[in-house]
Amino acid sequence: MKLRIFYFVILLALVGCSSGGEMKLNTSAYQLQRSYESAKAVVNPKAEDSQEIVDDVRGSVAEELLSSGRFHRIAGANEPADIVVTVDIIEYERVTVGERILVGVFAGRNRVRANISLTDGRTGTSLRSFQAYGKSAAHPLSSESGYTDALREFSKEVLVGLNV
Repeated sequence: MKLRIFYFVILLALVGCSSGGEMKLNTSAYQLQRSYESAKAVVNPKAEDSQEIVDDVRGSVAEELLSSGRFHRIAGANEPADIVVTVDIIEYERVTVGERILVGVFAGRNRVRANISLTDGRTGTSLRSFQAYGKSAAHPLSSESGYTDALREFSKEVLVGLNV
């Protein structure tokens, strides 16, 4: 009996130890150029309570776009841009530190899922659409169990969708 309890505790310790993400292409991908002058990130909160993360998502996606080397600058809200990245947040779950401490792995993961569409800013032509998903680890002792870890993984998947 003690051995079963030991295995159960080990299993709980290993469940959800790392963050991750995935990208699923919805339409065939129009080949993007290797370099653009500017990009603009437009974030629309569709999921419940997702209004509170709009600025975080916009900043994280913009940072990934710039770090890719494909874009030279991020255009402001009222500026034209070569590529418009529209992010429709369709799933959002945030686990607070208190929840993580009190219920541990059973609190679940921090999650961000969105439908992404890329549009040519000059012509309005739809270039591709995909879904990006980022999640944190569920284990309270993991160094990747925070909301920022889910957001980082989500933004990486947005970049993967651009590079398909």
